[in-house]
Amino acid sequence: MAVTRSTSRQQLDDKLANGLHTRRRQHFFLVGMLQPSLTWCALGLTYLLVKTPRTDDAVWLSGILALYALQITTVWYQSESLSTR
Repeated sequence: MAVTRSTSRQQLDDKLANGLHTRRRQHFFLVGMLQPSLTWCALGLTYLLVKTPRTDDAVWLSGILALYALQITTVWYQSESLSTR
């Protein structure tokens, strides 16, 4: 059984394809995170303007951060699945 070695051109093509795939994934993720980030910043500013002195900040902040983390995970998952097509 003969072992075939890839040529330098094939190795370069593989590296370029991997780089393009990585760049595409990162682009999908960053574009996908733009809208949620702006939304959560707007929610945070709104909260700061309408909160009362009796408002429990820790509970509200932990809920917002949990929802934001969920949104980040969702966008990451979508960017991974879109970049494989």
